[in-house]
Amino acid sequence: MTRRGLDHILVYGGGLAGAMSTAALRAKLPESVKITWLQEADDASQKHDIFYGSVSSPSSYDFLRGFDLLEPELLMSSDTAFSFGTHYQNWGPAARSWIQSFHIPLPLYGGVGFHHYVMQQKLSAGHVLTDNPLEPYIMPAAAAYKGVFAHPPEGRKIPLASAEYGYHFSADSLVKLIRAKLETPGITHINNDIAQIQTSGEGGAQTIAAIALQNGKSLSADLYIDCSGPAAKLMTALPAAAAAQPNAPPSNAPPRRLKAAARFETQAKLGPPRRRLIAHNFGWQSETPLQGRQQHLIIYDPASQAAALEALGGAPSESAEIEIKRLDTPWRGNCAAIGQSAAAIEPLTPAPMMMLQADISRLLELIPVGEDMTIERREYNRRFRGDHAHAALFGAAFFAANAKAGPRASGNLDLGSPYWRAAKAYYARADADGKLRAKLTQFKSRGALVTFDCEPFSPQDWVMLYFGLGHDPARYDPLADRMPSAQVEATLARMKMAIAQMAEKMPPHHVYMTNLLRYLKEQT
Repeated sequence: MTRRGLDHILVYGGGLAGAMSTAALRAKLPESVKITWLQEADDASQKHDIFYGSVSSPSSYDFLRGFDLLEPELLMSSDTAFSFGTHYQNWGPAARSWIQSFHIPLPLYGGVGFHHYVMQQKLSAGHVLTDNPLEPYIMPAAAAYKGVFAHPPEGRKIPLASAEYGYHFSADSLVKLIRAKLETPGITHINNDIAQIQTSGEGGAQTIAAIALQNGKSLSADLYIDCSGPAAKLMTALPAAAAAQPNAPPSNAPPRRLKAAARFETQAKLGPPRRRLIAHNFGWQSETPLQGRQQHLIIYDPASQAAALEALGGAPSESAEIEIKRLDTPWRGNCAAIGQSAAAIEPLTPAPMMMLQADISRLLELIPVGEDMTIERREYNRRFRGDHAHAALFGAAFFAANAKAGPRASGNLDLGSPYWRAAKAYYARADADGKLRAKLTQFKSRGALVTFDCEPFSPQDWVMLYFGLGHDPARYDPLADRMPSAQVEATLARMKMAIAQMAEKMPPHHVYMTNLLRYLKEQT
Protein backbone atom coordinates (compact mmCIF):
# COMPACT_ATOMS: atom_id res chain seq x y z
CA MET A 1 0.00 0.00 0.00
CA THR A 2 1.07 3.59 -0.62
CA ARG A 3 1.15 6.28 1.99
CA ARG A 4 -2.35 7.27 0.78
CA GLY A 5 -3.64 3.88 1.84
CA LEU A 6 -4.42 2.38 -1.55
CA ASP A 7 -2.72 1.31 -4.74
CA HIS A 8 -5.57 1.05 -7.23
CA ILE A 9 -8.91 2.84 -7.80
CA LEU A 10 -11.41 1.65 -10.38
CA VAL A 11 -14.01 4.09 -11.74
CA TYR A 12 -16.98 2.46 -13.46
CA GLY A 13 -19.21 4.46 -15.84
CA GLY A 14 -18.50 6.52 -18.93
CA GLY A 15 -20.92 9.40 -18.44
CA LEU A 16 -20.45 12.80 -16.86
CA ALA A 17 -19.96 11.45 -13.33
CA GLY A 18 -17.39 8.91 -14.50
CA ALA A 19 -15.45 11.42 -16.58
CA MET A 20 -15.36 14.08 -13.86
CA SER A 21 -14.50 11.58 -11.10
CA THR A 22 -11.65 10.08 -13.11
CA ALA A 23 -10.25 13.49 -14.00
CA ALA A 24 -10.43 14.75 -10.40
CA LEU A 25 -8.85 11.61 -8.93
CA ARG A 26 -5.99 11.64 -11.43
CA ALA A 27 -5.30 15.31 -10.77
CA LYS A 28 -5.29 15.02 -6.97
CA LEU A 29 -3.73 11.63 -6.25
CA PRO A 30 -0.05 10.62 -6.50
CA GLU A 31 1.03 8.96 -9.72
CA SER A 32 1.77 5.82 -7.67
CA VAL A 33 -1.99 5.26 -7.33
CA LYS A 34 -3.22 3.39 -10.39
CA ILE A 35 -6.54 4.56 -11.84
CA THR A 36 -8.62 2.37 -14.14
CA TRP A 37 -11.64 3.78 -15.99
CA LEU A 38 -14.02 0.99 -16.97
CA GLN A 39 -16.76 1.67 -19.52
CA GLU A 40 -19.25 -0.69 -21.09
CA ALA A 41 -20.43 -0.62 -24.70
CA ASP A 42 -24.04 0.11 -23.75
CA ASP A 43 -23.41 2.68 -21.04
CA ALA A 44 -26.74 3.68 -19.51
CA SER A 45 -25.10 6.41 -17.40
CA GLN A 46 -24.57 8.55 -20.51
CA LYS A 47 -28.25 8.23 -21.39
CA HIS A 48 -29.24 9.59 -17.98
CA ASP A 49 -26.78 12.52 -18.11
CA ILE A 50 -29.72 14.57 -19.38
CA PHE A 51 -30.89 14.75 -15.75
CA TYR A 52 -27.79 16.74 -14.74
CA GLY A 53 -29.50 19.65 -16.47
CA SER A 54 -27.84 22.40 -18.47
CA VAL A 55 -26.86 25.04 -15.89
CA SER A 56 -24.00 24.99 -13.39
CA SER A 57 -23.41 27.31 -10.46
CA PRO A 58 -20.37 29.60 -10.02
CA SER A 59 -18.65 26.81 -8.07
CA SER A 60 -18.01 24.99 -11.37
CA TYR A 61 -15.23 27.43 -12.26
CA ASP A 62 -12.96 26.36 -9.39
CA PHE A 63 -14.06 22.74 -9.54
CA LEU A 64 -13.06 22.36 -13.20
CA ARG A 65 -9.80 24.19 -12.56
CA GLY A 66 -9.08 21.50 -9.97
CA PHE A 67 -8.38 19.02 -12.76
CA ASP A 68 -6.80 21.56 -15.10
CA LEU A 69 -9.86 22.31 -17.21
CA LEU A 70 -9.49 26.07 -17.46
CA GLU A 71 -12.15 28.40 -18.79
CA PRO A 72 -10.40 29.20 -22.11
CA GLU A 73 -10.23 25.51 -23.02
CA LEU A 74 -13.79 24.95 -21.81
CA LEU A 75 -15.13 27.69 -24.09
CA MET A 76 -12.95 26.89 -27.09
CA SER A 77 -13.42 23.11 -27.05
CA SER A 78 -17.07 22.64 -26.09
CA ASP A 79 -20.41 24.36 -26.63
CA THR A 80 -20.34 25.85 -23.13
CA ALA A 81 -21.61 29.42 -22.71
CA PHE A 82 -21.94 31.83 -19.79
CA SER A 83 -24.92 31.90 -17.44
CA PHE A 84 -26.20 34.56 -15.07
CA GLY A 85 -29.01 32.26 -13.90
CA THR A 86 -32.48 30.97 -14.76
CA HIS A 87 -35.56 32.93 -15.78
CA TYR A 88 -38.53 31.09 -14.26
CA GLN A 89 -41.88 31.85 -15.88
CA ASN A 90 -45.50 31.00 -15.08
CA TRP A 91 -44.30 29.14 -12.01
CA GLY A 92 -46.72 27.56 -9.57
CA PRO A 93 -50.26 28.46 -8.55
CA ALA A 94 -49.37 32.15 -8.45
CA ALA A 95 -47.83 32.07 -11.97
CA ARG A 96 -44.66 33.78 -10.76
CA SER A 97 -41.90 35.09 -13.02
CA TRP A 98 -38.40 36.04 -11.87
CA ILE A 99 -34.70 35.52 -12.54
CA GLN A 100 -32.86 33.36 -10.03
CA SER A 101 -29.41 34.80 -10.62
CA PHE A 102 -25.88 34.28 -9.32
CA HIS A 103 -24.61 37.12 -7.14
CA ILE A 104 -22.34 37.84 -4.20
CA PRO A 105 -24.14 38.68 -0.93
CA LEU A 106 -26.01 41.97 -1.01
CA PRO A 107 -24.66 44.66 1.33
CA LEU A 108 -25.50 45.18 4.98
CA TYR A 109 -26.26 48.68 6.21
CA GLY A 110 -25.92 49.14 9.93
CA GLY A 111 -25.92 45.36 10.36
CA VAL A 112 -29.32 45.06 8.64
CA GLY A 113 -29.79 42.91 5.55
CA PHE A 114 -30.32 44.75 2.28
CA HIS A 115 -33.68 43.10 1.61
CA HIS A 116 -35.13 44.74 4.74
CA TYR A 117 -34.50 48.19 3.27
CA VAL A 118 -36.17 47.13 0.01
CA MET A 119 -39.21 45.97 1.97
CA GLN A 120 -39.17 49.13 4.07
CA GLN A 121 -39.46 51.28 0.97
CA LYS A 122 -41.96 48.97 -0.70
CA LEU A 123 -44.28 48.82 2.32
CA SER A 124 -44.09 52.55 2.95
CA ALA A 125 -44.70 53.41 -0.71
CA GLY A 126 -47.38 50.76 -1.14
CA HIS A 127 -46.34 49.76 -4.66
CA VAL A 128 -44.84 46.73 -6.40
CA LEU A 129 -41.64 47.24 -8.39
CA THR A 130 -41.50 43.87 -10.16
CA ASP A 131 -42.48 40.30 -9.45
CA ASN A 132 -39.23 40.20 -7.48
CA PRO A 133 -38.53 43.56 -5.78
CA LEU A 134 -34.83 42.71 -5.44
CA GLU A 135 -34.21 42.40 -9.19
CA PRO A 136 -33.51 46.11 -9.89
CA TYR A 137 -30.62 45.91 -7.39
CA ILE A 138 -29.03 42.69 -8.70
CA MET A 139 -26.60 43.22 -11.56
CA PRO A 140 -26.79 39.70 -13.08
CA ALA A 141 -30.59 39.86 -13.19
CA ALA A 142 -30.55 43.17 -15.06
CA ALA A 143 -27.90 41.86 -17.47
CA ALA A 144 -29.73 38.57 -18.00
CA TYR A 145 -32.95 40.39 -18.93
CA LYS A 146 -31.07 42.47 -21.50
CA GLY A 147 -29.10 39.49 -22.82
CA VAL A 148 -25.70 41.07 -22.14
CA PHE A 149 -22.55 39.70 -20.53
CA ALA A 150 -19.06 40.65 -19.41
CA HIS A 151 -16.68 39.13 -16.91
CA PRO A 152 -16.93 40.68 -13.43
CA PRO A 153 -13.80 42.81 -12.99
CA GLU A 154 -11.58 42.48 -9.95
CA GLY A 155 -10.70 45.44 -7.79
CA ARG A 156 -13.13 47.91 -9.40
CA LYS A 157 -16.04 49.52 -7.59
CA ILE A 158 -18.65 49.14 -10.30
CA PRO A 159 -21.93 47.17 -10.18
CA LEU A 160 -20.59 44.40 -12.42
CA ALA A 161 -17.93 43.53 -9.82
CA SER A 162 -20.68 42.09 -7.57
CA ALA A 163 -21.90 39.66 -10.22
CA GLU A 164 -21.16 35.96 -10.33
CA TYR A 165 -21.70 33.59 -13.22
CA GLY A 166 -22.03 29.90 -13.96
CA TYR A 167 -22.12 28.04 -17.24
CA HIS A 168 -24.66 26.76 -19.72
CA PHE A 169 -23.44 23.31 -20.74
CA SER A 170 -24.50 20.16 -22.52
CA ALA A 171 -23.39 16.93 -20.91
CA ASP A 172 -22.40 15.26 -24.18
CA SER A 173 -20.08 18.11 -25.18
CA LEU A 174 -18.54 18.34 -21.71
CA VAL A 175 -17.94 14.59 -21.48
CA LYS A 176 -16.29 14.60 -24.91
CA LEU A 177 -13.90 17.36 -23.80
CA ILE A 178 -13.00 15.68 -20.49
CA ARG A 179 -12.58 12.31 -22.17
CA ALA A 180 -10.03 13.82 -24.59
CA LYS A 181 -8.05 15.22 -21.64
CA LEU A 182 -7.96 11.79 -20.00
CA GLU A 183 -6.13 10.09 -22.88
CA THR A 184 -2.95 10.04 -20.80
CA PRO A 185 -0.56 7.30 -19.61
CA GLY A 186 -1.72 7.88 -16.02
CA ILE A 187 -5.13 6.30 -16.68
CA THR A 188 -5.88 2.77 -17.85
CA HIS A 189 -8.92 2.77 -20.16
CA ILE A 190 -10.91 -0.44 -20.46
CA ASN A 191 -13.96 -0.78 -22.70
CA ASN A 192 -15.63 -4.07 -21.98
CA ASP A 193 -18.86 -5.35 -20.49
CA ILE A 194 -19.11 -6.76 -16.99
CA ALA A 195 -19.82 -10.48 -16.78
CA GLN A 196 -19.90 -10.78 -12.99
CA ILE A 197 -19.18 -8.76 -9.87
CA GLN A 198 -17.50 -10.95 -7.27
CA THR A 199 -17.87 -10.09 -3.58
CA SER A 200 -16.31 -11.29 -0.34
CA GLY A 201 -17.31 -11.12 3.29
CA GLU A 202 -20.77 -11.24 4.81
CA GLY A 203 -23.57 -8.80 5.67
CA GLY A 204 -22.55 -5.19 6.13
CA ALA A 205 -18.88 -6.15 5.88
CA GLN A 206 -19.15 -7.30 2.27
CA THR A 207 -16.81 -5.79 -0.27
CA ILE A 208 -16.18 -6.10 -3.98
CA ALA A 209 -13.37 -8.59 -4.55
CA ALA A 210 -13.11 -8.41 -8.33
CA ILE A 211 -14.96 -7.62 -11.56
CA ALA A 212 -15.01 -10.32 -14.21
CA LEU A 213 -15.26 -8.98 -17.77
CA GLN A 214 -16.87 -10.51 -20.83
CA ASN A 215 -13.44 -10.90 -22.47
CA GLY A 216 -12.40 -13.30 -19.71
CA LYS A 217 -10.16 -10.88 -17.82
CA SER A 218 -10.63 -9.89 -14.19
CA LEU A 219 -10.10 -6.53 -12.48
CA SER A 220 -9.50 -5.93 -8.78
CA ALA A 221 -8.94 -2.66 -6.95
CA ASP A 222 -8.71 -1.29 -3.44
CA LEU A 223 -11.54 1.21 -3.97
CA TYR A 224 -14.38 1.07 -6.50
CA ILE A 225 -16.23 4.22 -7.65
CA ASP A 226 -19.71 3.53 -9.01
CA CYS A 227 -20.63 6.14 -11.63
CA SER A 228 -22.99 3.87 -13.57
CA GLY A 229 -26.03 6.11 -13.13
CA PRO A 230 -29.37 5.14 -11.57
CA ALA A 231 -28.66 1.41 -12.09
CA ALA A 232 -25.80 1.66 -9.55
CA LYS A 233 -24.52 -1.66 -10.86
CA LEU A 234 -21.59 -1.99 -8.47
CA MET A 235 -23.53 -0.89 -5.40
CA THR A 236 -26.39 -3.29 -6.03
CA ALA A 237 -23.91 -6.19 -6.10
CA LEU A 238 -23.47 -5.67 -2.36
CA PRO A 239 -26.50 -7.09 -0.52
CA ALA A 240 -26.14 -4.54 2.25
CA ALA A 241 -26.32 -1.69 -0.27
CA ALA A 242 -29.25 -3.25 -2.08
CA ALA A 243 -31.15 -3.63 1.20
CA ALA A 244 -30.72 0.05 2.09
CA GLN A 245 -33.89 1.63 0.77
CA PRO A 246 -33.20 5.03 -0.88
CA ASN A 247 -35.50 7.45 0.94
CA ALA A 248 -38.41 5.11 0.31
CA PRO A 249 -41.76 6.91 0.20
CA PRO A 250 -44.65 5.76 2.40
CA SER A 251 -46.07 2.40 1.39
CA ASN A 252 -49.30 4.02 0.16
CA ALA A 253 -47.45 6.43 -2.17
CA PRO A 254 -45.65 5.38 -5.35
CA PRO A 255 -42.06 6.49 -6.01
CA ARG A 256 -41.74 9.66 -8.06
CA ARG A 257 -40.67 9.00 -11.63
CA LEU A 258 -39.82 11.64 -14.20
CA LYS A 259 -39.05 11.55 -17.89
CA ALA A 260 -36.78 13.91 -19.80
CA ALA A 261 -36.46 14.59 -23.51
CA ALA A 262 -34.27 17.08 -25.30
CA ARG A 263 -33.62 18.30 -28.79
CA PHE A 264 -31.01 20.71 -30.10
CA GLU A 265 -31.68 23.51 -32.53
CA THR A 266 -28.81 25.00 -34.52
CA GLN A 267 -28.40 28.73 -33.88
CA ALA A 268 -25.84 30.97 -35.53
CA LYS A 269 -26.14 33.63 -32.83
CA LEU A 270 -25.63 32.81 -29.17
CA GLY A 271 -28.66 33.59 -27.03
CA PRO A 272 -28.81 35.49 -23.72
CA PRO A 273 -26.82 34.39 -20.63
CA ARG A 274 -29.89 32.93 -18.97
CA ARG A 275 -31.83 29.69 -19.07
CA ARG A 276 -35.54 30.17 -19.66
CA LEU A 277 -37.78 27.74 -17.75
CA ILE A 278 -41.56 27.67 -18.16
CA ALA A 279 -44.03 25.72 -16.03
CA HIS A 280 -46.71 23.57 -17.68
CA ASN A 281 -49.30 21.08 -16.51
CA PHE A 282 -47.07 18.21 -17.64
CA GLY A 283 -44.04 19.60 -15.78
CA TRP A 284 -41.76 22.20 -17.31
CA GLN A 285 -39.70 23.02 -20.36
CA SER A 286 -36.47 24.98 -20.65
CA GLU A 287 -34.41 26.66 -23.33
CA THR A 288 -30.66 26.92 -22.78
CA PRO A 289 -28.45 28.93 -25.18
CA LEU A 290 -25.20 27.17 -26.08
CA GLN A 291 -22.48 27.97 -28.57
CA GLY A 292 -23.84 27.11 -32.00
CA ARG A 293 -27.09 25.62 -30.76
CA GLN A 294 -29.88 25.82 -28.24
CA GLN A 295 -31.08 22.99 -26.04
CA HIS A 296 -34.83 22.46 -25.67
CA LEU A 297 -35.54 20.26 -22.66
CA ILE A 298 -38.79 18.95 -21.19
CA ILE A 299 -39.16 17.32 -17.77
CA TYR A 300 -42.50 15.62 -17.29
CA ASP A 301 -44.54 13.00 -15.53
CA PRO A 302 -44.75 9.80 -17.62
CA ALA A 303 -48.55 10.05 -17.56
CA SER A 304 -48.38 13.34 -19.50
CA GLN A 305 -46.04 12.27 -22.28
CA ALA A 306 -48.24 13.31 -25.23
CA ALA A 307 -48.59 16.92 -24.06
CA ALA A 308 -44.91 17.13 -23.13
CA LEU A 309 -43.62 15.89 -26.48
CA GLU A 310 -45.93 18.28 -28.27
CA ALA A 311 -44.40 21.17 -26.30
CA LEU A 312 -40.90 19.99 -27.25
CA GLY A 313 -41.68 20.96 -30.83
CA GLY A 314 -39.74 18.20 -32.56
CA ALA A 315 -38.34 14.72 -32.29
CA PRO A 316 -36.10 14.32 -29.22
CA SER A 317 -32.43 13.51 -29.73
CA GLU A 318 -32.08 12.42 -26.09
CA SER A 319 -34.56 10.91 -23.68
CA ALA A 320 -34.51 9.02 -20.39
CA GLU A 321 -36.63 8.08 -17.42
CA ILE A 322 -35.48 8.18 -13.82
CA GLU A 323 -36.71 7.64 -10.28
CA ILE A 324 -36.09 10.64 -8.05
CA LYS A 325 -34.39 9.18 -4.99
CA ARG A 326 -31.16 9.03 -3.02
CA LEU A 327 -29.31 6.34 -1.13
CA ASP A 328 -28.97 6.64 2.61
CA THR A 329 -25.45 5.16 2.60
CA PRO A 330 -23.78 5.69 -0.79
CA TRP A 331 -20.45 4.31 0.44
CA ARG A 332 -20.61 0.67 1.47
CA GLY A 333 -17.63 -1.60 1.95
CA ASN A 334 -15.00 -0.58 -0.58
CA CYS A 335 -17.45 0.95 -3.07
CA ALA A 336 -18.61 4.58 -3.21
CA ALA A 337 -21.48 5.73 -5.42
CA ILE A 338 -21.09 9.11 -7.12
CA GLY A 339 -23.67 11.26 -8.89
CA GLN A 340 -26.84 9.53 -10.05
CA SER A 341 -25.61 6.20 -8.66
CA ALA A 342 -26.19 7.79 -5.26
CA ALA A 343 -28.91 10.37 -5.91
CA ALA A 344 -31.18 11.37 -8.78
CA ILE A 345 -32.26 15.02 -8.67
CA GLU A 346 -34.77 16.92 -10.76
CA PRO A 347 -32.78 19.51 -12.81
CA LEU A 348 -35.09 22.39 -11.84
CA THR A 349 -32.11 24.24 -10.31
CA PRO A 350 -28.31 23.81 -10.68
CA ALA A 351 -28.51 21.26 -7.82
CA PRO A 352 -27.69 18.14 -9.91
CA MET A 353 -24.31 19.51 -11.00
CA MET A 354 -23.65 21.07 -7.60
CA MET A 355 -24.25 17.76 -5.84
CA LEU A 356 -22.13 15.83 -8.36
CA GLN A 357 -19.26 18.21 -7.66
CA ALA A 358 -19.88 17.89 -3.91
CA ASP A 359 -19.79 14.08 -4.12
CA ILE A 360 -16.44 14.14 -5.92
CA SER A 361 -14.92 16.79 -3.64
CA ARG A 362 -16.08 14.86 -0.56
CA LEU A 363 -14.49 11.68 -1.95
CA LEU A 364 -11.18 13.44 -2.56
CA GLU A 365 -11.12 14.74 1.01
CA LEU A 366 -11.81 11.26 2.39
CA ILE A 367 -9.55 9.03 0.30
CA PRO A 368 -8.75 6.14 2.66
CA VAL A 369 -5.44 6.27 4.52
CA GLY A 370 -5.48 2.54 5.25
CA GLU A 371 -7.19 -0.71 4.38
CA ASP A 372 -9.87 -0.08 6.99
CA MET A 373 -12.22 2.50 5.44
CA THR A 374 -14.70 2.64 8.33
CA ILE A 375 -13.99 6.22 9.44
CA GLU A 376 -13.88 7.65 5.92
CA ARG A 377 -17.02 5.77 4.92
CA ARG A 378 -18.97 6.97 7.97
CA GLU A 379 -17.99 10.60 7.46
CA TYR A 380 -18.69 10.48 3.73
CA ASN A 381 -22.20 9.13 4.29
CA ARG A 382 -22.94 11.64 7.05
CA ARG A 383 -21.95 14.61 4.92
CA PHE A 384 -23.70 13.20 1.87
CA ARG A 385 -27.00 13.01 3.75
CA GLY A 386 -26.68 16.59 4.95
CA ASP A 387 -25.73 18.03 1.56
CA HIS A 388 -28.52 16.30 -0.32
CA ALA A 389 -31.18 16.91 2.32
CA HIS A 390 -30.48 20.66 2.23
CA ALA A 391 -30.40 20.72 -1.57
CA ALA A 392 -33.79 19.01 -1.55
CA LEU A 393 -35.16 21.79 0.70
CA PHE A 394 -34.29 24.38 -1.94
CA GLY A 395 -36.15 22.34 -4.54
CA ALA A 396 -39.07 21.87 -2.15
CA ALA A 397 -39.46 25.64 -1.79
CA PHE A 398 -40.54 25.82 -5.44
CA PHE A 399 -43.64 23.86 -4.51
CA ALA A 400 -44.51 25.60 -1.24
CA ALA A 401 -48.04 27.02 -1.23
CA ASN A 402 -49.39 30.44 -0.21
CA ALA A 403 -47.26 32.46 -2.61
CA LYS A 404 -48.61 35.79 -3.77
CA ALA A 405 -49.61 36.14 -7.41
CA GLY A 406 -47.34 38.24 -9.60
CA PRO A 407 -48.54 41.25 -11.63
CA ARG A 408 -48.63 39.13 -14.79
CA ALA A 409 -50.18 36.04 -13.23
CA SER A 410 -52.18 33.90 -15.58
CA GLY A 411 -53.09 31.13 -13.16
CA ASN A 412 -53.43 28.55 -15.92
CA LEU A 413 -51.73 25.57 -14.25
CA ASP A 414 -53.64 22.50 -13.19
CA LEU A 415 -52.05 21.69 -9.85
CA GLY A 416 -53.96 18.44 -9.78
CA SER A 417 -52.05 17.15 -12.80
CA PRO A 418 -49.76 14.13 -12.26
CA TYR A 419 -46.55 16.20 -12.22
CA TRP A 420 -47.67 18.82 -9.71
CA ARG A 421 -49.46 16.34 -7.48
CA ALA A 422 -46.45 14.01 -7.33
CA ALA A 423 -44.01 16.90 -6.82
CA LYS A 424 -45.99 18.27 -3.89
CA ALA A 425 -46.12 14.85 -2.23
CA TYR A 426 -42.43 14.15 -2.83
CA TYR A 427 -41.17 17.47 -1.51
CA ALA A 428 -43.50 17.30 1.49
CA ARG A 429 -41.58 14.17 2.46
CA ALA A 430 -38.30 16.04 1.89
CA ASP A 431 -39.41 18.48 4.61
CA ALA A 432 -40.40 15.81 7.10
CA ASP A 433 -38.31 17.50 9.81
CA GLY A 434 -39.93 20.90 9.22
CA LYS A 435 -36.79 22.83 8.26
CA LEU A 436 -38.40 24.39 5.20
CA ARG A 437 -41.50 25.32 7.19
CA ALA A 438 -39.24 27.07 9.68
CA LYS A 439 -37.45 28.94 6.90
CA LEU A 440 -40.66 30.08 5.23
CA THR A 441 -42.42 31.01 8.48
CA GLN A 442 -39.58 33.20 9.68
CA PHE A 443 -39.06 34.92 6.35
CA LYS A 444 -42.72 35.59 5.63
CA SER A 445 -43.24 36.86 9.17
CA ARG A 446 -40.28 39.22 9.54
CA GLY A 447 -37.78 38.71 6.73
CA ALA A 448 -35.46 36.55 8.86
CA LEU A 449 -33.16 34.14 7.02
CA VAL A 450 -33.00 30.80 8.82
CA THR A 451 -29.85 28.88 7.86
CA PHE A 452 -28.48 25.45 8.69
CA ASP A 453 -24.91 24.18 8.68
CA CYS A 454 -23.27 23.45 5.33
CA GLU A 455 -26.21 24.34 3.08
CA PRO A 456 -25.24 24.15 -0.61
CA PHE A 457 -27.46 27.15 -1.46
CA SER A 458 -26.46 30.43 0.14
CA PRO A 459 -28.70 32.88 2.06
CA GLN A 460 -28.43 35.08 -1.04
CA ASP A 461 -29.93 32.28 -3.14
CA TRP A 462 -32.72 31.82 -0.63
CA VAL A 463 -33.71 35.47 -0.37
CA MET A 464 -33.93 35.74 -4.17
CA LEU A 465 -36.04 32.59 -4.25
CA TYR A 466 -38.39 33.83 -1.51
CA PHE A 467 -39.07 37.09 -3.31
CA GLY A 468 -39.26 35.37 -6.68
CA LEU A 469 -41.93 33.02 -5.37
CA GLY A 470 -43.88 35.89 -3.83
CA HIS A 471 -43.14 35.20 -0.16
CA ASP A 472 -42.81 38.88 0.76
CA PRO A 473 -42.28 39.47 4.50
CA ALA A 474 -45.16 41.01 6.43
CA ARG A 475 -42.65 43.11 8.37
CA TYR A 476 -39.08 44.29 8.01
CA ASP A 477 -36.36 44.55 10.64
CA PRO A 478 -37.23 47.64 12.74
CA LEU A 479 -33.51 48.39 13.01
CA ALA A 480 -33.73 49.50 9.37
CA ASP A 481 -35.58 52.58 10.62
CA ARG A 482 -32.38 53.84 12.23
CA MET A 483 -31.31 55.01 8.77
CA PRO A 484 -33.44 57.97 7.60
CA SER A 485 -36.01 56.92 5.04
CA ALA A 486 -34.91 59.62 2.59
CA GLN A 487 -31.33 58.36 2.79
CA VAL A 488 -32.44 54.79 2.12
CA GLU A 489 -34.56 55.92 -0.81
CA ALA A 490 -31.67 57.88 -2.31
CA THR A 491 -29.24 54.97 -1.82
CA LEU A 492 -31.56 52.52 -3.52
CA ALA A 493 -32.23 54.93 -6.37
CA ARG A 494 -28.50 55.40 -7.01
CA MET A 495 -27.89 51.67 -6.90
CA LYS A 496 -30.75 50.95 -9.28
CA MET A 497 -29.59 53.62 -11.73
CA ALA A 498 -25.97 52.45 -11.64
CA ILE A 499 -27.02 48.88 -12.43
CA ALA A 500 -29.28 49.97 -15.28
CA GLN A 501 -26.51 52.13 -16.77
CA MET A 502 -24.00 49.30 -16.42
CA ALA A 503 -26.32 46.92 -18.25
CA GLU A 504 -26.65 49.44 -21.08
CA LYS A 505 -22.87 49.53 -21.53
CA MET A 506 -22.35 45.77 -21.57
CA PRO A 507 -22.14 43.96 -24.92
CA PRO A 508 -24.67 41.32 -26.01
CA HIS A 509 -23.72 37.81 -24.94
CA HIS A 510 -22.99 36.68 -28.51
CA VAL A 511 -20.78 39.70 -29.21
CA TYR A 512 -18.79 39.23 -26.02
CA MET A 513 -18.32 35.52 -26.71
CA THR A 514 -17.23 36.11 -30.31
CA ASN A 515 -14.63 38.67 -29.28
CA LEU A 516 -13.43 36.54 -26.36
CA LEU A 517 -12.95 33.45 -28.54
CA ARG A 518 -11.10 35.51 -31.13
CA TYR A 519 -8.78 36.82 -28.43
CA LEU A 520 -8.18 33.37 -26.96
CA LYS A 521 -7.32 31.92 -30.37
CA GLU A 522 -4.83 34.71 -30.97
CA GLN A 523 -3.12 33.83 -27.68
CA THR A 524 -2.62 30.16 -28.58
